[in-house]
Amino acid sequence: MIEFTDMRPDVTVPPAEYQRLLGCPSGRTLDGRAAELAGQARDWYKGHGRPWIYARQADTVDVEAASNRLDGVPFTASRLRTMLQRAQADEVAVGGVRADAPHRSSSESGRNRPVRSLSFQTM
Repeated sequence: MIEFTDMRPDVTVPPAEYQRLLGCPSGRTLDGRAAELAGQARDWYKGHGRPWIYARQADTVDVEAASNRLDGVPFTASRLRTMLQRAQADEVAVGGVRADAPHRSSSESGRNRPVRSLSFQTM
């Protein structure tokens, strides 16, 4: 089984991509107050961000009429089921990421509400 974990991935974002993520039009350069705030946000995330990445190959894939099972765990998402059926998947890699930083109110109360994404890659 293939498995990958990175609890401190490099999250360096190229300047052009950072500007795109901030909603800046292509070809335009941030300047003045916008550049200052963007720099402060980047610096804040470097000090407070807690990103991680996890991916692994599932040992078993079962696609049924109403649900799917990856390593015996049921997933009833119809889009996932359709994708696995169309691909005639017999191997699947799953992954999860977190790219957030704790919110003040969440961290003070001991809770953290991370932003997560789960993707499926047929092999």
